[in-house]
Amino acid sequence: MATCKFCGCTEYCACKGGCFWVNREQTICSSCAIRHGTRFINRVSDAIVRIISANIDEDMSPTVTIEYEDSKRFTITALDFMYHYSEV
Repeated sequence: MATCKFCGCTEYCACKGGCFWVNREQTICSSCAIRHGTRFINRVSDAIVRIISANIDEDMSPTVTIEYEDSKRFTITALDFMYHYSEV
């Protein structure tokens, strides 16, 4: 069963307030990625980012706002994030 390596939440028992997986391996939840300042690397450009916010919109589509080392910020879908980024 998928379990967050930081807080121990699972797909059946999410963090208080809700969370979702932010990596393919399903070992880091969105809440902990923010709380711990987990750094991720873009698999194509090698740019380093961190997640600064995570939301689930009215269509139940999770999104993350990421910040690059040069302070540029972008909001992308969680699925795009999982596909293009991995933990450093």
